[in-house]
Amino acid sequence: MKYGVISMCDLLEDLNSWRTLYCAGRLQKPVVLLNTTQEMNERIEDNRRHALLCAILSLGPTFTEYELFHHITALSYTGDPRFLVGAENIHKVRNIVDTNVGAYQ
Repeated sequence: MKYGVISMCDLLEDLNSWRTLYCAGRLQKPVVLLNTTQEMNERIEDNRRHALLCAILSLGPTFTEYELFHHITALSYTGDPRFLVGAENIHKVRNIVDTNVGAYQ
């Protein structure tokens, strides 16, 4: 379980612009939200739609559902310095997808 505290303004900005992908990346994957607003729900859905489109455009003409979920999950880890220096589990993305595959649908 993870939790975070962030201002609504910063959260909505990251969901909208992907400036840092700190929150937007986490919210592209299956999560349980404890407290939301209508605006936040709309931005989260937009964020997920954008991640879906980004993954589809990056994957090419044919791909499996699993590959799509993997690519969506991997978006938020692109450029993560922990992966670059070997400080993160190299199977992290696969592990997330494998344990949540039903929640992506």
